[in-house]
Amino acid sequence: MTNFTYTDVLKYVLDLPAQDIWRSRWAGIPSYNDIRSECGLIRATDFDEFSDAIDPQNIEKLKSVYRNVDDVDLYVGGLLERNYPGAKVGTTFFWIFIQQLLRFRQCDRFWYEHPEAGFTKIQLKIIKGVTLSSIMCETGNNIQSMQVEALQPPKGINFPINCQFIQKLDFSRWLETTYEDTTFEYTTYEEFTHESFYEITETYEIYS
Repeated sequence: MTNFTYTDVLKYVLDLPAQDIWRSRWAGIPSYNDIRSECGLIRATDFDEFSDAIDPQNIEKLKSVYRNVDDVDLYVGGLLERNYPGAKVGTTFFWIFIQQLLRFRQCDRFWYEHPEAGFTKIQLKIIKGVTLSSIMCETGNNIQSMQVEALQPPKGINFPINCQFIQKLDFSRWLETTYEDTTFEYTTYEEFTHESFYEITETYEIYS
């Protein structure tokens, strides 16, 4: 990203990370210290207090570039953080992603979990059981096997298995003749908006 973002108009290579830092400053994005204090980390008064999320060698690099802890750009500080347990990003970016997801799902009446979407609780449970692996098995071009975690390398416990053993969407629950009265239970709006930060990470398997 540093040396291969070429523009035909300007005829030179752009440094994409540098551009992202400039964009955040131009848009008035708060500093790394401002945002990290919103997501449960302490507000640092000196660089060494970043150690709860950033390794010492990276803190030294920040000291060599920034004069004050409040000058550290969100983009830079967020990328330097150690990964949140089970995630691919640090605590600050993880918190931002979850906040975005919460707002997307609760403000979009077409979101599949929204009470107005019309799915019963059993139908929602079935939909949530469908994985990317099962979609690829069902719609791919003659795919016979697939690893359970589709976006992870097929190694270790994530070895490929036959597609017939991967859970598929059960359309029988959309046939009115198969329903019992108890299956017509719908999610209320209060239930939909009640999920906390940590509950939603489990609902969407953000950790995987």
